[in-house]
Formats: sequence, C-alpha cells, structure tokens
Amino acid sequence: MVPFVFGQQELTTDNQKARKFFEKAREAYHSRQYEKALQYASKALYKDSAFLEAYLVSAEIQMHLDNDRNAKQYLRKAIAIDTGKYPIAHKWLGNIAYRGNHFEKAVSYYEQYLSYKEDPKVAKKIKEAEFRKKFYDHPDTLAIRNLGSGVNSMNCEFVNAITLDNSELYYTVKPQNTPNKRFENRTRDEDFFYSIKKDSQWVKPRPVGSSINTSFNEGAMHLSSDGTYLYFTSCRGMEGYGSCDIYFAERINDTVWGRSYNLGSTINTRYWETQPCFAADGKTLYFVSSRSGGKGGADIWKATQKDDGSWSKPENLGETINTSGEDMAPYLHPDGETLYFSSDGHKGLGGSDIFMSRRIGDSAWSEPENLGYPINNNGDQINMIVDAAGTKAFISSRDSTSMGCYDIYSFTLPDEYRPEKVSYLKGYVYDAKSKKPLKATLELVELESGKTVVTSESRKDNGRFMVALPTGREYALHVHRKGYLFYSEHFSFINKPAEPMEKDIPLQPVRLNASEQLNNIFFAFDSDSLIPKSRSELDRLLNFMKQNRGLEIEIQGHTDSIGTAAYNKELSRQRAIKVYEYLADNSVPQHRMTVKGFGEEQPVATNQTEEGRARNRRTEIKITAILNE
Repeated sequence: MVPFVFGQQELTTDNQKARKFFEKAREAYHSRQYEKALQYASKALYKDSAFLEAYLVSAEIQMHLDNDRNAKQYLRKAIAIDTGKYPIAHKWLGNIAYRGNHFEKAVSYYEQYLSYKEDPKVAKKIKEAEFRKKFYDHPDTLAIRNLGSGVNSMNCEFVNAITLDNSELYYTVKPQNTPNKRFENRTRDEDFFYSIKKDSQWVKPRPVGSSINTSFNEGAMHLSSDGTYLYFTSCRGMEGYGSCDIYFAERINDTVWGRSYNLGSTINTRYWETQPCFAADGKTLYFVSSRSGGKGGADIWKATQKDDGSWSKPENLGETINTSGEDMAPYLHPDGETLYFSSDGHKGLGGSDIFMSRRIGDSAWSEPENLGYPINNNGDQINMIVDAAGTKAFISSRDSTSMGCYDIYSFTLPDEYRPEKVSYLKGYVYDAKSKKPLKATLELVELESGKTVVTSESRKDNGRFMVALPTGREYALHVHRKGYLFYSEHFSFINKPAEPMEKDIPLQPVRLNASEQLNNIFFAFDSDSLIPKSRSELDRLLNFMKQNRGLEIEIQGHTDSIGTAAYNKELSRQRAIKVYEYLADNSVPQHRMTVKGFGEEQPVATNQTEEGRARNRRTEIKITAILNE
C-alpha cells in the first residue's frame, strides 16, 4: 500500500509533540517498522485526540496488516471529526465493507466518496458491489460437504472427472512439502489418483499408474465418458512442444493404462496447453491455451478428431465465453449442451468464479451465468464437474473444513444451473457364435435430426462399454465391426427420463443365413411409407452393403396380428420393398437383394399388448449368399 497521508503538507494539529510523534510514525512506516509506526501514531493521538492524519495513518497501517476491523475504528473516528476533510476515508471504508461482503454498506461509502470527487474506478466498484449483493443477499441453501478422508488428505486435491455410473472419481493430487506415505512419499510432482465408491463411500485412493504418473507434473485430466481414454496435461520439458502439453492414453484393463502419447502439433504449441475435456460425443476436445489468436490471457478452444485420428485446426469458443482475462477449466456435461468453466474476466464475486453457458445451435453459446454464492465467493473457484444425472456437483475449494490445502467437496446443484439429465447404457459386446468379447464401434444417433451425438468403442480386453443417454430425445444405437452384421437398438426418452440400463450385445458374424433385426426403420401407421427418422438406419444398411459387396440379402417384413392375415402379409412385403428400393436407388445392385413378407406369421412377442405388437412390427435382413467380391 502506498502511504497516502504522509504527503500532506498541512496537518490538522498545532500540538508540536503530536506532530513530532506523527513524523516518527511516518519514518517507521517508510522503514516497514509497522508496529513501531502504530505506537508513535497512538502517542500522537494521545497528545491530540482530534488529529485526523494520525487516525488515517493508523487506519492505513492496519489495512496493510490485514486488520480491517481496527482500521474501521480509526476511519470512523476521523469521519466523525470532519467528514469531508479527507474523502478517501469513505473510499477506504467502502473497500473494507466490500472485502467483508457487506456490499450495501460498501455502496453507501463509495457514494459518499464520489460526492466529493470523481473517480471512474470507484464508480465501477459500485456496479460490481451491486452485482455481488444480489448473490450474497439471497444465497442458495447448499450443503457443501467435504468428501472426507477417503479422498482428501493433507495434500491438495483437485477434482477432474467422474464416470457416468458414479462409481469412480478421478482427481489430481499435489503433495505438500512434507512426505505422505499414502502417496508413496511423493513431495515434488503432481499425479493422478482415483477412488471407487463402495456402500456410498469413497474408498482409499489408488494411483492411476506409472504409465501416466511420471517424475514430471501431471494434472488437469479428463476421462472419456466410456472410460476408455484419458486426456491430461503434463509438463515434460524438451519432450513436448511447449512448457505443458496435452497427452492421452488408452485403457488396457481395469487397473492398467497403456503408454501415453502427446496429441501432436495441431493441439500443442510452444504456448501453454492444459485442462482438456473430451466430450461425450467421442470426437470433440475442449482445452485451454494461451496461443495467439485468442481474446487475451488463457482461452477455451475446441478441436474435432477426424476419422483417421488426426485433429482439426482448433477453434476459439469466441467472445461470449472468452475474455481478456483467464478463462479456464472447461467441463462439457455429457448432455453435450451445458458448459461449465472458470473465469476471472466475466463479472464475478472475486478472483475466478464458476460460470455456466448452454449451447445454441452447433457453435454459439448463451451468455455465461455466474453460479453465485456460496458456490462462488471472493476467492478463486477453478474447477467443477457434474454427475450424469445433473444433480450433484463436485468442486475443489479451500476453507476452514479443509484437511489441508484444497479439498474436494460435493453439493446438490440448484435447479437453474442443472444440465439435461443423462443416463447410460452399459454392457459388453461379444461374438454371438464364439461368445468372445469384441472391440466394436458404438454410435448413438438422434433420430429426429440424424445427428450422431455419441461415438464410442467397447474395450478390447473385455468388450465392455458405457454410452451416455441424454434425456428428452429419441435415439438409435448402432454397433458395428468389420466381419459382422451391424446391431441396432432403439431408445425413446421423449416422454420419460432416461434411466440406467445394462445390455449385452451379440454381434452376428457374417455367414450364410445369419440375420439381424433393424430396430430403427419406421413406417407410417397402416402404410408402407417410410418415416424420415428411418434414414439413419437405412444409411447404415446401405454402408454395410457397400462394404460387403460379395453379400446377397433377403429383406424381410413382419407385422402384428391386427387385420387379416392376407392384408398383413401384403403390407409386410410392401414395406420390405420400400427398403429394397432405397438401397437400389443408392447404387446397390438389385440382384443382391430379394424381399419377402411374413405378415404375422413369425411373432417375437405377444400380440396381446401394444408393447408386444410394436416388437412384432419389424424389418429384418438375412444373408442368403456370400460370393467372392
């Protein structure tokens, strides 16, 4: 703090002893002998209790020592003697009230100060105080709970990711300067750990593994929603492109990760790249970079992974999200629409705050909303993640309940800041004949738009997968692998919330008489007219036929038992013909396809319920010949 009153030429006392003690107080303050300066100022006030400058210097020293309570007493006494002699006393009282989150008082003091002189910075401070006041006056009643010793320790814990089924929590541990046996006596570098939930409690953390954790700093990681890939920041010196780069690794099994790889020069530069978030769509990477072309400071960028594994040129998220300050820690919820991030450039409560923005169309974002107090406060809030259901949030913070440094806390997210609920489908993919697990590609397609919202893979070691299922839409799930018929499933969450599901998926090897049901081909009621949302499934069938040019298939139509048997048989044949025509119109040779209508002859469920009848109304394909391509 630069001394204010020491530059004053005219003092408000004629008492020579008081003036002498004041000069000694000034000299001691300049020499940073603060306690001695306070003693001399106190002696000056003893000689003249109306000595304004002695009150002000005492207040200034107390503020320098972070003792606002004592500073207020000196400032109030000075104002009581002469309210307008030193207007800065009102400003200082405003600053003290502001720091204490007493924003109404701060505004009052600032306005009194401005009545004596113009000051654009103080005028701006009034607007900031009024902004913060609305949060502190009406705080959400949140029970922010420390996760306890199963996760937190005397070290610093920074939350990074949680699996879709809430079973595993991943975080960065930054050790303090003292050894900690629980973390293998690491005292220098940051590493990754995870905790597993058992009986609603998080158990003792485990290191992610030596292929990820190195002698360098690793931090700010993100786990892909299917649990297969780990994206993280590591500062490996000459190995990287800059001071810190983004790396990734693939899971080998439940406890072992493969070798980590630098994402390359498209993502990483000589600048600072960090805090990756790999979206649930399985192809979009959000990250933070200080590279040129941004809005200033650190910005949030995104890049898309191409089919060959390379990355598109990163795009800045734009001025709605990024500011001239530090915009960091992006977390895109698995709903694919709701972005949480940290910023000190948007209007906040002090330091860095957590904000939320929702996607508008394909590339625009809504104006960020401050999550308010007590989620944010006048300190720094850096990172936050939200579970798939959108109800529970996790944040790293440092307060009186911390076990040491930063701890991880959880709380119920207020309704207005919740994303769309996301559930999940998990299971494993296997060969229908040999029963061996398979690595296969899974795609979740929103039927109304035809947009692929999730791309994922089952694991090589055990065939297991986990796919996000956003609420409120109708989806097709396509599972495919070379040498197999593709599998399709249908999910509708338009009038009901998505709930967790488990389903094992058998893939039929391409062989004679192998068949597969097409669950996402739809016709108008009592008609052979294809509904537009069938396009996704038809295109997958078209691609399958083009990739397997030596196959001949029979397209089979089936109906329920409503109506006469003859009518149903003809309707099913006409529907099969429509699928045949779609393929023929898109260059599949007609000789490779035949059609057959079975009507109600081969039900797969009861015709006594609507659900059963819906299952019976279906289209299937059967391999009738395998020729040399």
